[in-house]
Amino acid sequence: MSTITREGVDNLSIDRGEPEWLKVFRVNALEKFLQSPNPSIKSDTWRKTRVDKLNLAEIKTSSPAFQSPGNKTEQQVLERFSERAGAVFSTTGNSWRVDLDEKLEKAGVVFVPIDEAIKNHAESLKTLLESETRNIDESKDKFDWMQEALFNCGAYLEIPANLVIEKPFLVVNKLDKSEAGCSLFPRVLIKAGKHSKVSVVNAFVCDDELDSTVDGDVKKLSLVNARNLIHAEAGSSVSYIEVQALGDNCFMVGKSTGNVTADASISTLTVGVGGYQLKSEISTRLLEAGAHGAMLGVVFGDMNEHMSYNTIQEHAAPNTTSDINFRVALKDEAVSAYQGNIKVDKVAQKTNAYQTNKNLLLGKSAKADSIPKLEILANDVKCSHGATVGPVDQDQVFYLMVRGLDKKTAEELIVAGFFDTVLESLPDKVANDWIHDLIKTKIHKERA
Repeated sequence: MSTITREGVDNLSIDRGEPEWLKVFRVNALEKFLQSPNPSIKSDTWRKTRVDKLNLAEIKTSSPAFQSPGNKTEQQVLERFSERAGAVFSTTGNSWRVDLDEKLEKAGVVFVPIDEAIKNHAESLKTLLESETRNIDESKDKFDWMQEALFNCGAYLEIPANLVIEKPFLVVNKLDKSEAGCSLFPRVLIKAGKHSKVSVVNAFVCDDELDSTVDGDVKKLSLVNARNLIHAEAGSSVSYIEVQALGDNCFMVGKSTGNVTADASISTLTVGVGGYQLKSEISTRLLEAGAHGAMLGVVFGDMNEHMSYNTIQEHAAPNTTSDINFRVALKDEAVSAYQGNIKVDKVAQKTNAYQTNKNLLLGKSAKADSIPKLEILANDVKCSHGATVGPVDQDQVFYLMVRGLDKKTAEELIVAGFFDTVLESLPDKVANDWIHDLIKTKIHKERA
């Protein structure tokens, strides 16, 4: 189907054999989608985006025939993370589990594609979906309701209490190269039991062959509309890394929500290194005393890419802490907009929150906006923020070049150092090396 209709949503639910409660969930979301206005670039959350360039009537939301991994892009990611706890792959409308460590499965770990979770873990899934709906209903827009109505791939991960897992779980979402105008609606749900520890890498990739331009004008865009929900129970620790490495015909809208309970922590790293338009909202809700949230970001744009990131630190309980370190580097005519909001409820005394956003401009035509916000209702808190936007220090480039480096290598070292203040805290060396390689490739990329 080429448009989003009641019939299409009904068929999606029927074809997958979904329970009645989920069909109702989807239909309610569809009704709100149809009632919601298109987002406007005049709004705070959609400023500097290209939402007007995305024609939803051209987006294909039907599921193709089942495909199995074997593509070069998929194999490269698998080979990088050969030491993993398990892997789930998604293409346009299909998900399947590649593997899961047998010892973890015997220990009670659940790591399955979203379709299997709907069939075999319905109650847990229903509880998570309904809790998410109650918590953020008032802030949802047209793309949120679209995702709820149409999500058709992704993964469900549940970790039993007291289980510590060092190897990462891998989720890979890939847009197919068959045609522009395809879509991907993945949903990842993570539930960490009390005093457990887990790490997840969620990657969005695209074949290089995808092409969306004719004579420099956008012909047709493909859409990724993703939603992630993390629930960390008391004393648990969750590390979540999201890598957005898409092609120049890809419009991505993402939203990640982390719910953190007593003495638990969620650390997220968002890596934006490719896409016609990347638009993400990352929020952490600190619900009980002792909860901690860390949100890190590494964003590198080139050509005429647009990157837009909103972060929300919501302190809803006393004695909670949060930290944001978001770094953006831009070259050519790339544009970015960052908006960070620290929200402290009236009851959230003894909150300690910090937010920093630094932007490095490698091209004279690159542009970056940084908009920090504070909404503080408590009176015994420590909250601060900082933001900078500026060009690369040419003295540093000159210093490296007179010591024998060419300009691109000099810039590579400077950008790597700029991002290292974020990446040095990343415990996963494999993910760290992959991110560095993606950045290096982009620095040396020649304009077409």
